[in-house]
Amino acid sequence: MGPPVRDRALPKSGIRLSEVGLSLGPRPATGRNEAVGADDLALVRHAAERGVRLFDLTGSTAPTAVARRLLAELAGATEAAFILPVVGAETRPDPPSAMGPGAPLRERPSVAGLRSEPGRPGPSGSLLAELIVSGAGAEKDSADLADLVARGQIAAWGVVPGPGIPSLDALAPPLERGASWVRVPCHLLDSTALERVLPLARRTGTAILAVDPFASGRLDGSFLSRHLLEAGPPRPAAIADLRRELGPVTRLGPLTTGRRRTLVQAAVQYVLGWPEVVSVLVETRSGERIDELSALDTVAPLSNEEVAGIGTARSGARPDGTRVGRRESPPS
Repeated sequence: MGPPVRDRALPKSGIRLSEVGLSLGPRPATGRNEAVGADDLALVRHAAERGVRLFDLTGSTAPTAVARRLLAELAGATEAAFILPVVGAETRPDPPSAMGPGAPLRERPSVAGLRSEPGRPGPSGSLLAELIVSGAGAEKDSADLADLVARGQIAAWGVVPGPGIPSLDALAPPLERGASWVRVPCHLLDSTALERVLPLARRTGTAILAVDPFASGRLDGSFLSRHLLEAGPPRPAAIADLRRELGPVTRLGPLTTGRRRTLVQAAVQYVLGWPEVVSVLVETRSGERIDELSALDTVAPLSNEEVAGIGTARSGARPDGTRVGRRESPPS
C-alpha cells in the first residue's frame, strides 16, 4: 500500500480535509429499504484505509440516515468529515440540482432542524453543512449556519451555487459571512467555472471544493460505456456526436504517454494545481479507482509544459501554465 491521500486545511476553520473526497450518490436499486448497504460500507472502509477522510453525501437519497450510519461505522477509525446537504429558509422550492441527482428537498435536513441534533458527533467525525444558494444571497441562512458552528452543532459550512443565481453577486454574502468553501466544477477540458469564482474566493479567503474532475465520465471511460454499451448499436449520427465529445480527450495523450501516469491521475493533479482547491470530490464505486487516486504521490507531477499543452486540447479556456497543474504542498 502506498502513502495515504494527503490533506489540506480549510482556511477559515482550520479543519483538514483529504485532497481526494468520495461522493456517495444514490444507491443502485436493490429492492431493499436501506440507506446504506454492505457495498457502500466496504467502499467507505476501503477509502478510509487509503486516507480519504471527506465523504460527500449531497447526492445521497437519504443523507441524514447515511451520515449517522457511516459515523457509527467509522467511529475510532478515522477523522472523517461528512458533507450534509441542508435546506435553508431562503432555498427556493425544488430547485434543479446543478450537480446531478440528489436528495429531494423534503429529505434534506433544514438549517433550523440541525439545532435539534446532539452536536458534533465526537472525535471520530465532523458534520459539514452545505447550502444551495439559489437567489438572494441567503443572508439569514448564512447567519444561522455561522451560529450553528459557534454552538458546536456543525464543524463548518459551505455553499453550492444553484442554477437560479444570475451572477456571482449572490454568492458574496454567504462567503463574506463565513462559508468555508464553495463547490465548483472543474476538469481538464474546462476550468471556466473555477476561474470565474476565483477572484471572489480569494477576496473572502474561501476554499474551493472541486467536483466533476472526470468531465461527466469523458476522462475515466464511463461516458463511453454509458452512451455506447448501454444504448445498443450506435447510429452513424450518434458516433459523430461521440467523436465530437471525446475529440479533446484524445488530444490529452501527451499527459500519459511514457509518463507512468493515468489520465484519471492527471485529471485530479490538474485540479489540485490551484492552491485554492482544498479537495477534489470524485464519484466512484470502484476500490481500484480509489487505489489509483491514493497513489498520486507516487507519480510525477504535471510540468508547466504539460499544463500549457492542455490549452491546445480544448477550446475557450487558457490554463495558467506557471501555476495550474503544479502539485503543491498542502497549506499549513
